[in-house]
Amino acid sequence: MSSNRHWPTRLILLVALGGVLTAGQLVRPASHAGSAVATTNTLRTPTTTTTVRAHTGTPNSTTTSTPVTSTTVGRPDAAPQPPVSNAVHPSVRHASCAFAMSPSSTPTTTTTLPAPTGVTGVTTSVPETTTTTTVREATSVGQCTVLEIGDSLGNDLGWGINRLIGGTRGLHLVQLDKSSTGLSNSWFYNWAQVLPGAIRQYHPDLVIIFLGANDQQGMMVNGHAQAFATPDWKDAYEQNVRTIVGDATRSGAYVTWVGLPIMGPYGYNLGAQYLNSLFQRVVPTFAGATFVPTYSLLALHGAFSSTLPLNGFNQVARSPDGIHLSVAGEDCLATYVISQLRNLYHVRLIPHGAVVRTP
Repeated sequence: MSSNRHWPTRLILLVALGGVLTAGQLVRPASHAGSAVATTNTLRTPTTTTTVRAHTGTPNSTTTSTPVTSTTVGRPDAAPQPPVSNAVHPSVRHASCAFAMSPSSTPTTTTTLPAPTGVTGVTTSVPETTTTTTVREATSVGQCTVLEIGDSLGNDLGWGINRLIGGTRGLHLVQLDKSSTGLSNSWFYNWAQVLPGAIRQYHPDLVIIFLGANDQQGMMVNGHAQAFATPDWKDAYEQNVRTIVGDATRSGAYVTWVGLPIMGPYGYNLGAQYLNSLFQRVVPTFAGATFVPTYSLLALHGAFSSTLPLNGFNQVARSPDGIHLSVAGEDCLATYVISQLRNLYHVRLIPHGAVVRTP
């Protein structure tokens, strides 16, 4: 009988314990969701945010990515690295445009990047110093056409550039971004085929390229499926980069390749670092081509943060997916890229409504 009198108390304790266990299953750290995003092979678009423009057209695919391991994600309080340029003029120049690079010298040291998980003997050497240029007085742009291509992150950058300098006299901006595209999924959209036609149509003086966000996936190489970051994948991907940069520079256009910013999902961020290392090594091998790193620009103390000090106030800079940009983030990235264009090509480009990082 005495044991029966205590059964209501035991029942209450069991119910309470069950509630604690249920709460532990429902409340999960945000990092778990980020890890899930990092294993996807294409860049998915957020559908429930009001701060980021909608992006559509993400293809379906079953290819999985190979994670890239690293011991260093960012440097504390690091300023953006300087551009890496090849300031030799392209063979053909458009006289009406005032864009002009000064010859530069780039002392180079090399850093060995970590090999992707499961792959041995793969290292990448990255130029890692400053680019010295002869200072020239900025002039008006003249009559220039700037063609900007990219994926959904390219859209973010293009919208920001257009808002800030779209009204510049003599400057014609053409934005040809397409969401979900890249250089490892040509079955969906082939930039190597699209870009030459765009160059013939618009005759750009400068081509801005912002690609790579969808490229952490396998691709077919000589009829064989190759996983992300394996040696054959790397060789084929670098050749794709050479193809589009070569098409642009042979036409007489300068090329500015914008590097990927820091990303929220950890594994995805490591892949972005790996892609940046390939861009930084390959792009400046072409006359008139420049790689502009942005990884540290949108980092806070070397780590990812969805909010940043912008124009003196903490503002949301990234979308909830940890990949895309808010309007303030778009304008911050665009302001920085415009400043690099001004310094590289010695023209007066004044962004109206500039958004800059502040201490």
